[in-house]
Amino acid sequence: MGKIALCRVDYRLAHGQVAFTWVKALNAKKIVILDEEVVKDKLSLQIMQAGMMGTKVAAYTIDDGVKEYEKNKFGPGNIIVIFRNIHNAYEAYEKGFKFKHLNVAQVPMEEGRRRAVATICLSDEEMGILTKLHDDGVEVYNHQTINDAKNSYETILKAMK
Repeated sequence: MGKIALCRVDYRLAHGQVAFTWVKALNAKKIVILDEEVVKDKLSLQIMQAGMMGTKVAAYTIDDGVKEYEKNKFGPGNIIVIFRNIHNAYEAYEKGFKFKHLNVAQVPMEEGRRRAVATICLSDEEMGILTKLHDDGVEVYNHQTINDAKNSYETILKAMK
């Protein structure tokens, strides 16, 4: 049975920063991506797998990912779960993947968003989702890499006001 070592929101999904810092620091055996688009894009998944230096990468739709989690916690070893966006994380949480922490690492600037902290730009709706998760006991924070400062939910919330 797996142990969820990190749940991360990162629109870039599995990339070099994940491979070279988080996988190593957490001794992760597997990266699980919960995202409808990646499941359909086999080439992108193959490219991500090639960059993970032997760490297995698996992609599931939100529904299938929740089922897999309920079945065996995504398999043995330490697991990193990555969501493309906050909405995917919240959907998975509401459907039964009750993670205890959420590292909001990379959310790009788009219309309707403003910079919160570091590399996260949020809309009011997204901040509301993070507040719901926080109020439900999830530790919401921003932590780019092991070497960067960790920003708490309170810091993110204050920046959004």
